[in-house]
Amino acid sequence: MKYTTKEKVEKYLGKTITGDIDNYIEAMSRFMDQACDRVLVVDLTSDVKVKKYDGNGRTTLLVDDFVALDSLVVDGNTVPDTSYVSYPANEGYSNEIVITGGTIFYKQRLGVVLTGHFGRYSSVDGIVTPFDIEHACTVLVTGIIQNSDSPNGVVKTESIGRYSVSYATDKQARDYDSAMSTIDHYRKVGV
Repeated sequence: MKYTTKEKVEKYLGKTITGDIDNYIEAMSRFMDQACDRVLVVDLTSDVKVKKYDGNGRTTLLVDDFVALDSLVVDGNTVPDTSYVSYPANEGYSNEIVITGGTIFYKQRLGVVLTGHFGRYSSVDGIVTPFDIEHACTVLVTGIIQNSDSPNGVVKTESIGRYSVSYATDKQARDYDSAMSTIDHYRKVGV
């Protein structure tokens, strides 16, 4: 899923972009996911994935962030959605599943199969990307465009993967720092 649009980049830059920037938008969206070690926004109309996990012999299993779960299969048996609870319960996403009713996540390699929409936030047809994620992606794409335009009076230049980004004003340089702080905020913390 793309976290910004050409129109939003144009608005941020204050000028019309004549070239196709979809590849830049896609690249920076994936960069943000990779840097955070999680999918930030998933499209509920298309992004269904199947993920397999090792069972741990307990009733609780930590998994990747998901916003909707279509099925849970443990040791080849489908678990009814009334027989498990996902946490945290007060967020738009979950990353922990607790089985109720006496079943456990049997200690079996790849014995737990989840089918659903994996990501931190949900979107339908590209709408409802959280503003901070959208803004960060917009700023990063702007930096690529400005670097390729070779602006006069560059205030800041950085490298992001195989791309270089440049910013022509102090505000844009601060926005870059803010974009990187946003990415740090969403970065998955290892346990």
